[in-house]
Amino acid sequence: MKKIYGAQERQDGLYRIGRNKWEIIFGFGKDSEDETTGYNYRKRFNHLPTLDEIKAVIFKQVNEDTDRAIEYGLTWNGLPVHLDNETQGNIVGILALLPVAGDSMFPKTFKVGEYENGEPAFYEFTSVKEFAEFAKTASDHKERMYALGWQEKALVTESAFTAQ
Repeated sequence: MKKIYGAQERQDGLYRIGRNKWEIIFGFGKDSEDETTGYNYRKRFNHLPTLDEIKAVIFKQVNEDTDRAIEYGLTWNGLPVHLDNETQGNIVGILALLPVAGDSMFPKTFKVGEYENGEPAFYEFTSVKEFAEFAKTASDHKERMYALGWQEKALVTESAFTAQ
């Protein structure tokens, strides 16, 4: 799907835009909170798409947006967290060792992410409790982003995408 900028609100639907041209419009977002307008996603078809085709296109976009929000959408203690698969695996690995090693593992310096200029963001954890709070924040963030994605997918209904 393609982002089309200048939107003021959601305009979800399937629209006939020509003799054999159809367009779906879905979602509303802003690249930053200080913008006055946002964007909708759009996709054109040269045939009347079925609901299954519409769902496939929109769900793919929602999944991509959800993955991106999980990976780059968390800030913790003022630090950008890059919650990619490697970081998630490192968190799980440390959590698995905590029952055995406990506070003897700390202090532990952990690369949590990167700043916009590419510089790494490190944090020195000093205790099990502090690391567990970080891990819980990361887990809660991931669950919240999945819940938002599920809410978006729930908006793709036959009534919303009946040709207009």
